[in-house]
Amino acid sequence: MTRKQWLIVAASFVVVATASYLVGSQRQSAATARQLADLQQRQHALEAGVLNGVPRAQLASQLGYASPPAMPAPDERERRQPTPAEAEKARQDRLAALDKAFMSEPLDPKWAGQTKASVEDSLVSAAAESGVQPRSFSADCRSKSCMIDMQVGSGTDMDRVIDVLTTEISGKLPSTTMIPVTAPDGSVTLHIYGTQQDPAERRRPQG
Repeated sequence: MTRKQWLIVAASFVVVATASYLVGSQRQSAATARQLADLQQRQHALEAGVLNGVPRAQLASQLGYASPPAMPAPDERERRQPTPAEAEKARQDRLAALDKAFMSEPLDPKWAGQTKASVEDSLVSAAAESGVQPRSFSADCRSKSCMIDMQVGSGTDMDRVIDVLTTEISGKLPSTTMIPVTAPDGSVTLHIYGTQQDPAERRRPQG
């Protein structure tokens, strides 16, 4: 290749490269311009929506944003605490239901007598161990359950004696439901509904 031919080829390469660069630059500039115009349009739409009070969800939909997942409505019971009157009614309803279940139970005089004596012995042990002497105490038993009422001087006394008492009676009454009722003077009456496994369940072979 002569010097003249080489110069022609080199000049042609420069022209092609320059043309390609210019075309690419023009394309990139056009794309950038489109993106800028789109952003400006979305910004104007957002500003107009905010100024005109367009709801957030509607504005987001117009601008192409995905709607956030709907949050489940909170349970009504989680939104507010019950009033004292409502809490007292719920406590009284629960006591009435336990009393009804207890009184509908058939009477087994032998089991009732033995279990009542055992519960009373457990109270004596619990009082000695906790150092809390109940103001009053009563127990009534049927065929698999007992209703125990115990009054103590304060909530602190109740906390001190309750763990010991439930441990003491767990052999006869492994399942217990406790409902404390505080009087205006601060004393606490603890209603305990204790029950054992149904006799038929105890006789059923295991395995």
